[in-house]
Amino acid sequence: MAAQDVSVTLSHTFDGDVAAMPEYVSGGGTFVPAGEFHANLLVYPPQGLSLTEATQDGETAMLNGEIHHGRSLTSVRIVLAPGDTTTVEYRFDASGQSVARGDLAVTPGAASGNPEVDRSEASADC
Repeated sequence: MAAQDVSVTLSHTFDGDVAAMPEYVSGGGTFVPAGEFHANLLVYPPQGLSLTEATQDGETAMLNGEIHHGRSLTSVRIVLAPGDTTTVEYRFDASGQSVARGDLAVTPGAASGNPEVDRSEASADC
């Protein structure tokens, strides 16, 4: 495998009145503006792959790189107002060693269901 591209799209789909939301849902403006969604998108590349490029909505992404339990980790801050969507795209290149198959893990959210994972463009080596 030479390279792997990963795309993550997040959307804030609330279209109601933020003022009518309970404070525990809207945030009440205490830590973030009421109704906004703020989160850190964390990506742990599979062993054997290195992050070589990342963009958010077509612009170079503002990344924070760290090591967590011996693995590389990259985070991007996500801020969405109601109706906003953002797409973060990553390019990973093989570092010469064997590459472990990637996986997806998400924390619980307000919406039920699982995120879509499209492996249609993944090579047979993945």
